Amino acid sequence: MGVLIGYARVSKDEQNLDLQLDALNATGVERIFSDKESGAKADRKGLAETLSHPGATHEIIQPEERACTRHSRRPACDAPAC
Repeated sequence: MGVLIGYARVSKDEQNLDLQLDALNATGVERIFSDKESGAKADRKGLAETLSHPGATHEIIQPEERACTRHSRRPACDAPAC
């Protein structure tokens, strides 16, 4: 099995990543990237790091579909791994 990479996102600073991080840690991910930014924003640092990480070609774990974005039309988020 390849490297497990995790990605968590919330839209606002006052929101909490804890539930997503707990779910990712429970799966045994080796690296977690995160953002506290709107899913409508295309240039999210954590998502870019996730997708460019050497292990990203193996498997990316994301606890909730919306962590990438519910409204995305960008190819990076249309991929099954995100």
